[in-house]
Amino acid sequence: MIQEYNKGPEYSIDIMISKDGTIKAAIPRVRMSINSGVSMTGKTEHNIEVINYVEKVLSNLGLYYCGNVQIILTAEHGPRLIEINPRFSGGLSLVIKSGAGTPLMSIKECIGEKVNRVESFNEKAIVRTFEETYINHEDLFMAS
Repeated sequence: MIQEYNKGPEYSIDIMISKDGTIKAAIPRVRMSINSGVSMTGKTEHNIEVINYVEKVLSNLGLYYCGNVQIILTAEHGPRLIEINPRFSGGLSLVIKSGAGTPLMSIKECIGEKVNRVESFNEKAIVRTFEETYINHEDLFMAS
């Protein structure tokens, strides 16, 4: 794959689209630091330019239920598409903590319940850490 280099903050936008193609949620997350493809620090952000761009990209694709769209927000050209993923994102927990329960919205849509559009959400941040645990060597290899 060949792709142009885009400089700017990377966003992952968690989405939920109803069966009729109506976008019910588009929640941008800034991927502030990344380690091996995993966002270690990030934040949800009300960014209308990003939301409008993603909605335009998705308007004719025929996708529905949950997924995520990744973009770079360039200073020169605005949002630039990186990829579209038809799956939950690794940062979904932050979206849920921000007040947009897209997995539950999808379940409700599947069983025919009314799903309202997420018009607002709380701006939250996440910091992921690795925790080290020390044990005696022989405890690691003990048979159960």
